Amino acid sequence: MNFISILRQQRITSAIHQTVVISLSKRSIHSCHNFSSKISDANFTSENAESKKEERLVDQGMVETRNSLCQRIESVPVRESIGQAFESWMGDGLPIHKGDIFHTINRLRKLKFNKRALEMKADKVTPHVSTFNILLKIKANQHNIEGILKVFGDMRRAQGEPNEVSYCILATAHAVARLYTVCETHVEAIEKSATGKNWSTLDILVILYGYLGRRNDLERTWGIILELSHVRSKSYVLAIEAFGKIGDLCRAEELWSVMKSRYSLKSNEQFNSLIGVYCRHGLITKATALYKEMEKHGCKPNAITFRHLALGCLKAGLIKEAIKTLQLGMDMEASIKVKRSTPWLETTLSIIEIFADNGNVENAEKLFEELKKANYTRYTFVYNTLIKAYVKGKVYDPNFLKRMILGGARPDSETYSLLKVVDQFRT
Repeated sequence: MNFISILRQQRITSAIHQTVVISLSKRSIHSCHNFSSKISDANFTSENAESKKEERLVDQGMVETRNSLCQRIESVPVRESIGQAFESWMGDGLPIHKGDIFHTINRLRKLKFNKRALEMKADKVTPHVSTFNILLKIKANQHNIEGILKVFGDMRRAQGEPNEVSYCILATAHAVARLYTVCETHVEAIEKSATGKNWSTLDILVILYGYLGRRNDLERTWGIILELSHVRSKSYVLAIEAFGKIGDLCRAEELWSVMKSRYSLKSNEQFNSLIGVYCRHGLITKATALYKEMEKHGCKPNAITFRHLALGCLKAGLIKEAIKTLQLGMDMEASIKVKRSTPWLETTLSIIEIFADNGNVENAEKLFEELKKANYTRYTFVYNTLIKAYVKGKVYDPNFLKRMILGGARPDSETYSLLKVVDQFRT
């Protein structure tokens, strides 16, 4: 049975199962609260076991709703910093989600507290570092490096002292933007400003050392995480991805085995971590085996799973299978949160790079539109990848430079070199 047949059989079985479940439980559907990722968490994937746990707690009335955070902020006296509201919220063991922030900002705007919403400094209140961290995170999610630098400059001018959260946001944003030298600088700042053994900061360092290829620091940080009283499954997922990114597949597989023995494998995020590693290196046979193992554990593959597998097929030279697998994933619904997650964007770009090498302009453009909706095309290297498809495909486009600039990306020397080649295909 070939790879695509396995995928199709999985989809048919899943569809039959889903139909039965829906028919039996149609009258017992209950609404639940959907939480976004933590401001300081390194959540770059779609399915988070921790979030599911929080959703169950909300249904049971054991966790306050996000409106409570807004109420705490509103109750802070005008001339005092909102930082105390965030501190009290986190002091109660509650995470801060992006949804909380957006809800609060929108509510403050409705109450005509526009300055408070945008800068949190109405009536001459000195901005708190937490305020700037929120703004930094918002700009980072928009892939707006210039906006990040502006907010960071405002923080400095306001005599705000960046903390480890600030530097985590800055370092991660520059790593995603492939500005590794700047990222290194912020990583050093994280190491100097870190207070205690904060699991969130350690998780982010694991991600960053993976980006930077610093294996020794990655191993050292992972050792510190293992010394914590409780090591989350999420931390294992991030470590597997990080070791896979630097090419240490043996270590990634070792961590997978440990995670498998310590935790029940119920999240597709857990499986996707190693599937993604295998597919990044073109090991489609191993990835397929792990894909089949998901079914045995009652875990359904999601859109990210198929996107990883599509990349794996392309890396292995299975072009037709890759396109079919890619379509299988596109047929599945994926949330905006998923389509804006870093693994999704980076995997999609890797697929575009292979299409570009093959001169497949049509498929490269189709996936490029996904990146555009997530603002990922602000990065020059993303546009340059697309231009390479036109070069390899010998296709002329007279409006590419204008399109790029209007899209928010700055052409560099590589851009102009590629466009000169494209210009040769003018008829």
